[in-house]
Amino acid sequence: MSGDFHGPLSEIAKGFAHHAALPPPQKAFARTSYGSLLLFACAYTAVELGPAALHQYPPAALYGFAGVAALGLLLFIVGLRGPRMPADVMTYFWSLFWAVTFATGSWWLAVYQPDWWDNIYVRGFCLSFACAQGLEFLLLLRPMSSNARGMVEDNIAETEFNWD
Repeated sequence: MSGDFHGPLSEIAKGFAHHAALPPPQKAFARTSYGSLLLFACAYTAVELGPAALHQYPPAALYGFAGVAALGLLLFIVGLRGPRMPADVMTYFWSLFWAVTFATGSWWLAVYQPDWWDNIYVRGFCLSFACAQGLEFLLLLRPMSSNARGMVEDNIAETEFNWD
């Protein structure tokens, strides 16, 4: 039997390993992005289903929904509190590009493909990604704190290995 697996779980493990190998600023940026996506998706779902969903779905589904929303909030807060990723012009470009692409795609579907836009899943996907990418771009624009040097030195001190 070969030790080289190619199943879906090994692909998920590769994704986790890739994230674990990222530098702290990129981890924080990824957490903020995923957290905002989950929060916007949960907010859209809650608004779309309304308060009647509390009586339509079993308690386990509601607890799962609350867990996903809590995970999104946790990722978002932890990502915001993490070190900022140094951004160059292309980082700003791609962040704005994806925000505009999802917003334009949402508009195009709403105007030219109303049958598709009426689908709750398509609309939720488009709006969640458009809002999350827009927020990601806005977060890139926030200024660095006045104590940026101290934060970088603290980050370096945390990641250094103590040989003693």
